[in-house]
Amino acid sequence: MRWLKDQGYTPGIVARGYGGEAAQYPLIVNADTDVTQSGDEPLMLAQQTGVTVVADPQRARGARQLIALGCDVIVSDDGLQHLALGRDIELALVDGHWGLGNRRCLPAGPLREPASRLEQVDAVLVNGAPSHQTPENATLMQLVPTAWRHLVSGEQKPLTPLPFNLPVNAIAGIGRPERFFETLGSLGVNGCWYPFDDHYPFEASSLQFTGQEAARPLLMTAKDAVKCRHIAPPDSWALDVEARLPPEFERWLAERLATLSARRRTDG
Repeated sequence: MRWLKDQGYTPGIVARGYGGEAAQYPLIVNADTDVTQSGDEPLMLAQQTGVTVVADPQRARGARQLIALGCDVIVSDDGLQHLALGRDIELALVDGHWGLGNRRCLPAGPLREPASRLEQVDAVLVNGAPSHQTPENATLMQLVPTAWRHLVSGEQKPLTPLPFNLPVNAIAGIGRPERFFETLGSLGVNGCWYPFDDHYPFEASSLQFTGQEAARPLLMTAKDAVKCRHIAPPDSWALDVEARLPPEFERWLAERLATLSARRRTDG
Protein backbone atom coordinates (compact mmCIF):
# COMPACT_ATOMS: atom_id res chain seq x y z
CA MET A 1 0.00 0.00 0.00
CA ARG A 2 2.82 2.41 0.81
CA TRP A 3 4.32 1.76 -2.62
CA LEU A 4 0.99 2.50 -4.33
CA LYS A 5 0.64 5.76 -2.40
CA ASP A 6 4.20 6.69 -3.37
CA GLN A 7 3.19 6.24 -7.01
CA GLY A 8 0.43 8.82 -6.56
CA TYR A 9 -2.54 6.45 -6.29
CA THR A 10 -5.29 6.38 -3.68
CA PRO A 11 -5.50 2.67 -2.87
CA GLY A 12 -8.16 0.85 -0.91
CA ILE A 13 -8.56 -2.73 0.26
CA VAL A 14 -11.67 -4.88 0.04
CA ALA A 15 -11.81 -8.05 2.15
CA ARG A 16 -14.37 -10.70 2.97
CA GLY A 17 -14.12 -10.06 6.70
CA TYR A 18 -13.67 -13.71 7.72
CA GLY A 19 -14.34 -14.21 11.43
CA GLY A 20 -16.32 -10.99 11.78
CA GLU A 21 -20.04 -10.28 11.70
CA ALA A 22 -21.16 -6.70 11.12
CA ALA A 23 -24.67 -5.36 11.59
CA GLN A 24 -24.59 -4.17 7.99
CA TYR A 25 -22.30 -4.21 4.98
CA PRO A 26 -20.24 -2.71 3.45
CA LEU A 27 -18.31 -2.12 6.67
CA ILE A 28 -15.70 0.64 6.58
CA VAL A 29 -12.88 -0.60 8.81
CA ASN A 30 -10.65 1.79 10.73
CA ALA A 31 -8.05 1.31 13.45
CA ASP A 32 -10.69 1.37 16.19
CA THR A 33 -13.25 -0.99 14.62
CA ASP A 34 -14.39 -3.88 16.84
CA VAL A 35 -12.59 -6.99 15.60
CA THR A 36 -15.74 -9.06 16.15
CA GLN A 37 -17.37 -7.00 13.39
CA SER A 38 -14.48 -6.72 10.93
CA GLY A 39 -12.53 -9.95 11.38
CA ASP A 40 -8.83 -9.97 12.25
CA GLU A 41 -7.21 -9.47 8.84
CA PRO A 42 -9.21 -6.38 7.71
CA LEU A 43 -8.54 -4.69 11.05
CA MET A 44 -4.84 -5.53 10.86
CA LEU A 45 -4.68 -4.13 7.31
CA ALA A 46 -6.43 -0.92 8.39
CA GLN A 47 -4.04 -0.43 11.29
CA GLN A 48 -0.85 -1.22 9.37
CA THR A 49 -1.51 0.46 6.02
CA GLY A 50 -3.54 3.53 6.94
CA VAL A 51 -5.58 3.18 3.72
CA THR A 52 -9.35 2.75 3.44
CA VAL A 53 -10.40 -0.84 4.13
CA VAL A 54 -13.90 -2.18 3.48
CA ALA A 55 -15.11 -5.59 4.67
CA ASP A 56 -17.97 -7.16 2.73
CA PRO A 57 -18.76 -10.80 1.87
CA GLN A 58 -20.00 -9.38 -1.46
CA ARG A 59 -16.70 -7.94 -2.62
CA ALA A 60 -18.14 -6.20 -5.68
CA ARG A 61 -20.41 -4.20 -3.37
CA GLY A 62 -17.44 -3.41 -1.14
CA ALA A 63 -15.41 -2.31 -4.17
CA ARG A 64 -18.17 0.09 -5.21
CA GLN A 65 -18.01 1.59 -1.72
CA LEU A 66 -14.26 2.13 -2.09
CA ILE A 67 -14.77 3.86 -5.45
CA ALA A 68 -17.38 6.12 -3.87
CA LEU A 69 -14.81 7.01 -1.21
CA GLY A 70 -12.30 8.11 -3.86
CA CYS A 71 -10.06 5.05 -4.26
CA ASP A 72 -8.55 4.58 -7.72
CA VAL A 73 -6.73 1.27 -7.07
CA ILE A 74 -8.57 -1.53 -5.27
CA VAL A 75 -6.71 -4.49 -3.82
CA SER A 76 -8.85 -7.53 -3.03
CA ASP A 77 -7.37 -9.42 -0.10
CA ASP A 78 -7.37 -13.18 -0.76
CA GLY A 79 -9.82 -12.67 -3.63
CA LEU A 80 -8.51 -14.70 -6.56
CA GLN A 81 -11.47 -17.11 -6.46
CA HIS A 82 -14.10 -14.40 -5.91
CA LEU A 83 -15.04 -14.24 -9.60
CA ALA A 84 -18.03 -11.96 -9.02
CA LEU A 85 -15.50 -9.16 -8.62
CA GLY A 86 -13.97 -7.95 -11.88
CA ARG A 87 -10.23 -7.51 -11.99
CA ASP A 88 -7.56 -5.91 -14.18
CA ILE A 89 -4.52 -7.63 -12.64
CA GLU A 90 -4.39 -11.06 -10.99
CA LEU A 91 -1.60 -11.90 -8.56
CA ALA A 92 -1.40 -15.43 -7.12
CA LEU A 93 0.50 -15.98 -3.87
CA VAL A 94 2.21 -19.33 -3.20
CA ASP A 95 3.71 -20.25 0.17
CA GLY A 96 7.42 -20.93 -0.31
CA HIS A 97 7.51 -23.62 2.37
CA TRP A 98 4.56 -25.69 1.12
CA GLY A 99 4.73 -24.86 -2.58
CA LEU A 100 1.86 -26.54 -4.42
CA GLY A 101 1.82 -29.47 -2.01
CA ASN A 102 0.59 -32.63 -3.76
CA ARG A 103 -0.88 -30.40 -6.53
CA ARG A 104 -4.42 -31.60 -5.71
CA CYS A 105 -7.44 -29.47 -4.88
CA LEU A 106 -9.38 -29.54 -1.61
CA PRO A 107 -10.12 -31.86 0.14
CA ALA A 108 -7.47 -34.17 -1.37
CA GLY A 109 -4.82 -31.45 -1.31
CA PRO A 110 -4.19 -27.81 -0.35
CA LEU A 111 -5.13 -26.09 -3.62
CA ARG A 112 -8.36 -24.14 -4.15
CA GLU A 113 -7.98 -24.41 -7.93
CA PRO A 114 -5.93 -26.64 -10.25
CA ALA A 115 -2.26 -25.73 -10.58
CA SER A 116 -2.97 -24.88 -14.22
CA ARG A 117 -4.81 -21.78 -12.96
CA LEU A 118 -1.40 -20.19 -12.39
CA GLU A 119 -0.92 -20.06 -16.16
CA GLN A 120 -3.81 -17.57 -16.40
CA VAL A 121 -2.72 -15.01 -13.77
CA ASP A 122 -0.55 -11.99 -14.46
CA ALA A 123 2.12 -12.87 -11.90
CA VAL A 124 2.91 -15.55 -9.33
CA LEU A 125 4.48 -14.42 -6.06
CA VAL A 126 6.26 -16.89 -3.77
CA ASN A 127 6.24 -15.89 -0.12
CA GLY A 128 9.50 -16.84 1.60
CA ALA A 129 12.44 -18.97 0.59
CA PRO A 130 11.09 -21.80 -1.59
CA SER A 131 11.51 -25.35 -0.29
CA HIS A 132 10.10 -26.87 -3.48
CA GLN A 133 10.21 -26.16 -7.18
CA THR A 134 8.47 -22.87 -7.83
CA PRO A 135 6.18 -22.10 -10.78
CA GLU A 136 7.99 -20.85 -13.86
CA ASN A 137 8.72 -17.09 -13.86
CA ALA A 138 7.61 -16.74 -10.23
CA THR A 139 8.68 -13.66 -8.27
CA LEU A 140 10.11 -14.11 -4.78
CA MET A 141 8.56 -11.99 -2.02
CA GLN A 142 9.84 -11.58 1.51
CA LEU A 143 7.95 -10.52 4.64
CA VAL A 144 10.54 -8.36 6.38
CA PRO A 145 10.28 -7.42 10.08
CA THR A 146 10.17 -3.65 10.52
CA ALA A 147 9.48 -2.87 14.19
CA TRP A 148 8.26 -4.07 17.58
CA ARG A 149 4.95 -2.50 18.60
CA HIS A 150 3.81 -2.31 22.23
CA LEU A 151 0.21 -3.56 22.38
CA VAL A 152 -1.04 -1.16 25.04
CA SER A 153 0.63 2.12 24.01
CA GLY A 154 0.98 1.43 20.29
CA GLU A 155 4.55 2.77 20.46
CA GLN A 156 6.94 1.29 17.91
CA LYS A 157 10.51 0.36 18.76
CA PRO A 158 13.39 -0.63 16.42
CA LEU A 159 14.23 -4.29 16.02
CA THR A 160 17.49 -3.83 17.92
CA PRO A 161 18.16 -3.55 20.74
CA LEU A 162 15.27 -5.70 21.90
CA PRO A 163 12.80 -3.56 23.92
CA PHE A 164 11.96 -6.47 26.24
CA ASN A 165 13.82 -9.01 28.32
CA LEU A 166 14.51 -12.62 27.37
CA PRO A 167 13.23 -15.30 27.47
CA VAL A 168 9.70 -14.67 26.18
CA ASN A 169 6.42 -16.44 25.52
CA ALA A 170 5.31 -16.23 21.89
CA ILE A 171 1.91 -17.10 20.38
CA ALA A 172 0.84 -17.35 16.74
CA GLY A 173 -2.63 -18.05 15.36
CA ILE A 174 -1.76 -17.90 11.66
CA GLY A 175 -1.65 -20.33 8.75
CA ARG A 176 1.90 -21.50 9.53
CA PRO A 177 2.91 -20.46 13.06
CA GLU A 178 6.40 -21.89 12.57
CA ARG A 179 7.22 -19.02 10.19
CA PHE A 180 6.68 -16.49 12.97
CA PHE A 181 8.75 -18.50 15.45
CA GLU A 182 11.55 -18.89 12.90
CA THR A 183 11.54 -15.12 12.40
CA LEU A 184 11.80 -14.57 16.14
CA GLY A 185 14.79 -16.88 16.28
CA SER A 186 16.49 -14.96 13.46
CA LEU A 187 16.06 -11.78 15.52
CA GLY A 188 17.82 -13.33 18.52
CA VAL A 189 14.66 -14.02 20.51
CA ASN A 190 14.35 -17.19 22.59
CA GLY A 191 11.69 -18.64 24.86
CA CYS A 192 8.62 -20.85 24.58
CA TRP A 193 6.53 -21.00 21.40
CA TYR A 194 2.75 -21.61 21.44
CA PRO A 195 1.10 -22.33 18.06
CA PHE A 196 -2.67 -21.92 17.58
CA ASP A 197 -5.06 -22.51 14.70
CA ASP A 198 -5.43 -19.82 12.04
CA HIS A 199 -7.88 -17.07 13.11
CA TYR A 200 -7.89 -18.50 16.64
CA PRO A 201 -10.41 -16.66 18.89
CA PHE A 202 -8.07 -15.71 21.73
CA GLU A 203 -9.43 -15.11 25.23
CA ALA A 204 -7.65 -13.71 28.27
CA SER A 205 -7.14 -17.25 29.57
CA SER A 206 -5.23 -18.11 26.36
CA LEU A 207 -2.60 -15.53 27.34
CA GLN A 208 -2.10 -16.58 30.94
CA PHE A 209 0.96 -18.59 31.92
CA THR A 210 2.11 -20.19 35.15
CA GLY A 211 5.37 -20.67 37.01
CA GLN A 212 8.46 -18.93 35.67
CA GLU A 213 6.69 -18.19 32.41
CA ALA A 214 4.11 -15.96 34.09
CA ALA A 215 6.47 -12.95 34.28
CA ARG A 216 7.84 -13.21 30.73
CA PRO A 217 7.07 -10.72 27.95
CA LEU A 218 4.47 -11.94 25.43
CA LEU A 219 5.14 -11.68 21.67
CA MET A 220 2.65 -12.19 18.84
CA THR A 221 1.96 -11.46 15.19
CA ALA A 222 0.24 -8.25 14.08
CA LYS A 223 -2.73 -10.37 12.98
CA ASP A 224 -3.14 -11.81 16.48
CA ALA A 225 -2.54 -8.43 18.13
CA VAL A 226 -5.83 -6.97 16.85
CA LYS A 227 -7.71 -9.62 18.87
CA CYS A 228 -5.45 -9.51 21.93
CA ARG A 229 -4.83 -5.81 22.46
CA HIS A 230 -7.40 -5.42 25.24
CA ILE A 231 -6.82 -8.76 26.95
CA ALA A 232 -3.03 -9.16 26.76
CA PRO A 233 -0.75 -8.59 29.78
CA PRO A 234 1.03 -5.20 30.01
CA ASP A 235 4.39 -6.41 28.65
CA SER A 236 3.05 -7.59 25.27
CA TRP A 237 4.52 -6.85 21.85
CA ALA A 238 3.58 -7.40 18.21
CA LEU A 239 6.09 -7.78 15.40
CA ASP A 240 5.20 -5.59 12.42
CA VAL A 241 6.30 -6.82 8.99
CA GLU A 242 6.29 -5.46 5.46
CA ALA A 243 6.23 -7.24 2.09
CA ARG A 244 9.31 -6.58 -0.05
CA LEU A 245 9.39 -7.30 -3.79
CA PRO A 246 12.24 -6.97 -6.29
CA PRO A 247 12.63 -3.68 -8.23
CA GLU A 248 11.90 -5.37 -11.56
CA PHE A 249 8.47 -6.45 -10.29
CA GLU A 250 7.74 -2.92 -9.07
CA ARG A 251 8.67 -1.54 -12.50
CA TRP A 252 6.40 -4.08 -14.21
CA LEU A 253 3.49 -3.24 -11.91
CA ALA A 254 4.01 0.51 -12.33
CA GLU A 255 3.87 0.13 -16.11
CA ARG A 256 0.70 -1.99 -15.96
CA LEU A 257 -1.04 0.48 -13.68
CA ALA A 258 -0.01 3.43 -15.83
CA THR A 259 -1.36 1.70 -18.95
CA LEU A 260 -4.65 0.89 -17.21
CA SER A 261 -5.00 4.45 -15.93
CA ALA A 262 -4.36 5.94 -19.38
CA ARG A 263 -6.90 3.54 -20.94
CA ARG A 264 -9.57 4.51 -18.42
CA ARG A 265 -8.97 8.22 -19.02
CA THR A 266 -9.37 7.63 -22.76
CA ASP A 267 -12.51 5.53 -22.32
CA GLY A 268 -13.94 7.82 -19.70
